[in-house]
Amino acid sequence: MSDARQLGLDLQAADLEPDGADGVWPENKRALEAFLAVQSQWRTVCRPDGSLIATGLDYCGVKVGLKMAGIKLKPEGWAELRVIERAARAEMNGGRQ
Repeated sequence: MSDARQLGLDLQAADLEPDGADGVWPENKRALEAFLAVQSQWRTVCRPDGSLIATGLDYCGVKVGLKMAGIKLKPEGWAELRVIERAARAEMNGGRQ
């Protein structure tokens, strides 16, 4: 919370707790739901040792998946989904972007 104070934010410990039993802050829920709807749409490449590297989501597949799920994202929501994509890709690739 000291970082927040340095940025001029007045946060209390309760502000950092997610609302509800699912552990997701309300402002992140839409992007997470969108990501979960298309989480199988990864592009990968095979390395010489046979391991796979995730390069990112297949955006054509994502577009269809979101449409089929009835999820419409504005540019801000798309940017939030891409933040989740980057973090998931790094985790899938063992911390490598």
